[in-house]
Amino acid sequence: MNESTSPQLQLLVEKACRDLVMDAAARTDAQDHAGLAALFTPDAVLVRPGAAPLQGRAAIEASYRERPAERLTAHLVCGIRLTLGGDARASAVTQVLVWSGSRADEDGPMGRPAAARQALGQFEDSFELTAEGWRIARRVARFALYRDQ
Repeated sequence: MNESTSPQLQLLVEKACRDLVMDAAARTDAQDHAGLAALFTPDAVLVRPGAAPLQGRAAIEASYRERPAERLTAHLVCGIRLTLGGDARASAVTQVLVWSGSRADEDGPMGRPAAARQALGQFEDSFELTAEGWRIARRVARFALYRDQ
């Protein structure tokens, strides 16, 4: 953002970018693969731990579709640190705690059992303002800590 940008516009940009981070986690957990891919720019790059980078919406959607349907994830997203950079760019670093489980496990009063491994990681996102609104142009996901029970 430049010096003449109004505080109201800055708040709207911050909200749009934070919403993208939250929506991406929610759509991943809901296995809404097309919805997840739509949050990215058409030529976006997604880098995940231990995997080749994905480029473009089609590659992102296809990769997430290949995951086992019984796999459950829950992303607890917190600590979003957002930096505005010009009228059409922003970036963020977000802390993420990932829980996983399986739909094959019985759903009881407390839900399903979580897998033994839990992981704490980060999303490093770059955002761009497009004709569709704000979108994720690049995401680098990495793990920092994990726990095996």
